[in-house]
Amino acid sequence: PDVMKGIECAVTRTSLDGYGPYLPEQAFSIREAIDSFTVNGAYRSFEEKVKGKIEKGYLADFVVLGSNPFETDKSELHNIKIKAVYLGGECVYGGI
Repeated sequence: PDVMKGIECAVTRTSLDGYGPYLPEQAFSIREAIDSFTVNGAYRSFEEKVKGKIEKGYLADFVVLGSNPFETDKSELHNIKIKAVYLGGECVYGGI
């Protein structure tokens, strides 16, 4: 899935083709939406002791974003570019 699009849908409660908002009172904050793909995703797959955080002892799977999602308009989150992807601490896409 396109994570940034998923995060945008979660915070705007609007579909990517502009329909909505659906149940706006259920909108996530940006922090909640990011956590749903990171910490909570790891928990749901029983990997919370090795994934979901940038912390000593974790796998170091993370992305480097082109801009700060907390400073980006909610309706533009899907436009944030991925600058780099790291798996196990090694760059597998892009670079910084």
